[in-house]
Amino acid sequence: MNDVVKSSDTLPGLPPWVDLDEVLELAITGQPIQKIIKAMGLSLNAYDKLLNTYPLLKEQITRARNEGYHSLADSMLTLLEDNPEQSPHALRIKFESTKWYLSCRVPQVYGEKIFMQTEDINLRDAMLEAKKRAQAIDVTPIPSIPDPFE
Repeated sequence: MNDVVKSSDTLPGLPPWVDLDEVLELAITGQPIQKIIKAMGLSLNAYDKLLNTYPLLKEQITRARNEGYHSLADSMLTLLEDNPEQSPHALRIKFESTKWYLSCRVPQVYGEKIFMQTEDINLRDAMLEAKKRAQAIDVTPIPSIPDPFE
């Protein structure tokens, strides 16, 4: 018995030539989207239509691609050991380009910038609220207490 899960087994109506295991394996190992689309035998337009038609497939591929980004980051840790014949300059370029790619794709994890979320404040309402707080404060002076050492 073949253990390969074909797309027709899990998502009825998908083209029978799409091997879901192969597609998810490519995605989870951090392969570019072009390789995933090529493995599916589709064009970019047909791939987009397929994902819009099958939200479950889109969710599976998205989850696998997110894991793939982390897998790609892990591979950077052993870049030198995995490629001892390559020049240090080539490895540095590969490292820097992978780091840049990850910072673009998953900026909240691998990005260098800190994004701050801001909200718009109505200045008029803020001033009215401040005036209400200022009116509520009791500013009557405290009676002076006689100094017991005088």
